Amino acid sequence: MAMRIDKSQSRTPATAPETENRQRVESSQHGFSVDLSKESDQQVRQHLEELLGKIQQQGKRLGETPTFSELKSYRELVKKFMSEAVGKMYDVESGAGWDRR
Repeated sequence: MAMRIDKSQSRTPATAPETENRQRVESSQHGFSVDLSKESDQQVRQHLEELLGKIQQQGKRLGETPTFSELKSYRELVKKFMSEAVGKMYDVESGAGWDRR
């Protein structure tokens, strides 16, 4: 008895689930990366806003009592804010070139 093989069926249905799973995993990893980046950005923004609030308060104190110590405190807060803002800017710049596959 001869065995007949139907050549009209393609092999793609057998490999399709593997491809779907791979795409689903890559999609979920990309989604996680995006979510993590958004959360990190939100925390940085919140921290910078807190620093700005402290700078404004210190600026008011400096306006009321213009002493060297108040000026020094104000200067340190501004320096810290600028350092963190510029540092985050460089993080974003270097992160833009990553291959996120």
